[in-house]
Amino acid sequence: MRYVGEPIAVVVATSRYAAEDAAEAVEVDYEPLPAIVDVAAALDPNAPQLFDGASNLVHSLTAQVGDVAASFGRGM
Repeated sequence: MRYVGEPIAVVVATSRYAAEDAAEAVEVDYEPLPAIVDVAAALDPNAPQLFDGASNLVHSLTAQVGDVAASFGRGM
């Protein structure tokens, strides 16, 4: 489980009662994992990874802007 409330099982049955019985039979064995609650700590190369074989960094965006003062000077 990576976060509280993450789905861990699905039960499909022919009736509500059969589904409730099947859901009660589900057993989950959790393995405690280290938590990272700070963005900077999550980006550390030695931090635990959320997914195997992937970085904790989902997306990076670099924006390059022009000369704002010059643009205002041209009336833009």
